[in-house]
Amino acid sequence: MNGSKLPSDRGDVHGLDDILDREGAADLLGVSARTLDRWHALRIGPPRIRMGSQLVRYRRSSILEWLSDQEVAGPRLVENPTARGR
Repeated sequence: MNGSKLPSDRGDVHGLDDILDREGAADLLGVSARTLDRWHALRIGPPRIRMGSQLVRYRRSSILEWLSDQEVAGPRLVENPTARGR
């Protein structure tokens, strides 16, 4: 076990294989756990699950969906209609 998942001795029966701790979520995103905390404070990061007073977990599928929502298309080239016919 790599420490990034909750233990699940019955496989993914309850979706637990989809749950990551802060470090696992940070690794998935390529940022530090502190960055995840800062994003949460700024309300710009992926959704998280609070379990009790201090335990924080992230759902892998929610992170991937959030990441997809962050995708921005690049600028499109638009032909200048006034440049035609010169």
